[in-house]
Amino acid sequence: MLQTADQANQTSSSGKTSKVNTNQATVYLKNEQGLLAPVSLNLPQGSKEGKLNQLMESLVQDGTYASVIPQGFQGVLPKGTQVTHVSVDKKQKLAVSGVHQAFQ
Repeated sequence: MLQTADQANQTSSSGKTSKVNTNQATVYLKNEQGLLAPVSLNLPQGSKEGKLNQLMESLVQDGTYASVIPQGFQGVLPKGTQVTHVSVDKKQKLAVSGVHQAFQ
């Protein structure tokens, strides 16, 4: 789900372009019709554990990464959801995420 680190171009208000280290990731977000669609996001680089948390946090409506989500899409987890941990069991090909908020 998480692809290799990528260099993204960022243009400042002065018009200068600089390289910013980001991780390109594909997540599934809700579109305007309420359907899930794959969306590629450029998230800040971080540790391996941090990358997994970023992926989960990008799924939260109006969350930490709302500014990188394209117009017309929104997260699939309720607003206010806090990701507490993410772990991966490679043997079982299983990812487990903990969140801090009751789902209604």
